[in-house]
Amino acid sequence: MNINECVKAFWLDKEDAKKLWSKETDLIIKPKMYRFIINKNYLLIDDKFCYGVISFFHKPERVLPDVFNTLRSRHGITNVDKIGRWRSGNKTVFAYDFEFVDRFEKPIKIFMTNSVGDKDFIAIEDITLG
Repeated sequence: MNINECVKAFWLDKEDAKKLWSKETDLIIKPKMYRFIINKNYLLIDDKFCYGVISFFHKPERVLPDVFNTLRSRHGITNVDKIGRWRSGNKTVFAYDFEFVDRFEKPIKIFMTNSVGDKDFIAIEDITLG
């Protein structure tokens, strides 16, 4: 797959990205809803690696706090992690089902021209696969 077929890179923290790539988990949790992501290809990245190309085929699902724990086997995030990341254990989050369009055999080192900060989406132009 050509990375130019990707609209952007979808950033996750290192542990979440590795778990998805290794098939330990299969659901992405984010504190915001992004409706525009359906049927588009994204590079799955963390701060240092690209794990492949993913696509979202369904709109994100709202996950209320009482349902969050029932999905733990799919997302791997504990309540302590949730509070640490989003400052609230009771916060509603959103679940993103995805599929790997191209799961890299080995993660590929990347270099970014701009700091990620807390951005979820990174422009393709700001990433160099190395």
